[in-house]
Amino acid sequence: MNTGKWFSKSTFALFAFLFAFPQVVFAAGFVTMGSSPSVEGGSTVSSGQVFSLQVEADRSYACTVLGDGTGTNLDLSDTLSYSGGTLTGRFTGNMTPVVTEEGTLGDNRLSFTPTVSGLHTMTLTNAESGGENAKIECQETTLYGGYNTNVSDFNFLELLNTTNDTVTALVTAINFDGTVVIDQQSVSIAANRRADVDIHTAAGANKFGLIMVSHNGPFGALQGRVSMYSGTTSSFTLDASVDLNTREQVL
Repeated sequence: MNTGKWFSKSTFALFAFLFAFPQVVFAAGFVTMGSSPSVEGGSTVSSGQVFSLQVEADRSYACTVLGDGTGTNLDLSDTLSYSGGTLTGRFTGNMTPVVTEEGTLGDNRLSFTPTVSGLHTMTLTNAESGGENAKIECQETTLYGGYNTNVSDFNFLELLNTTNDTVTALVTAINFDGTVVIDQQSVSIAANRRADVDIHTAAGANKFGLIMVSHNGPFGALQGRVSMYSGTTSSFTLDASVDLNTREQVL
């Protein structure tokens, strides 16, 4: 790393601009999760330039880059770097809703689930010669909800894949006392299909807690709800269904 660059006058000016206007990102800049920053006003990105974002372990994210040039094919590398290692994401530009500009790789949207928290960097590729303006969006895609086996005998997590491709979800459930009762259970859900996960057996009777679902699809790929039933396995009644939600984000 050239430390002289980090402490140059131009870099200090860049940092000041970013802190003053956190919804704007420049090449080698910082993206706030859940924002819709764009490189505008004559600023351009070029192949090989990077941007950074803060993420949390075991949560899922999707970042999209779109160029505004004629015949643009601005893309992302599938590798993210962080202190101590790298992470390979999944190209999801061809998944519903499709955002692919050119080609069939879907490599202008990357979905990923970090294994460690902290600063991660992503690399832009295939910018037009001389650079081009670009829009970069990063969203957390994790779904959050809850369960309560005090209220109903049976609690099922129901996950619906709304996309045109298979989505793999990782389900975590944590009781009110901090006990992890389901630890990133992998659930594969085919396109336009539903999968159910038994929560009450793992949680136990008279328990309540948090459900967290990360996945390798784009934002909105999965819809989730917790349905609560009473009765017996041969005769039961739906008491209530409560939707899972993403964090509130402004795009």
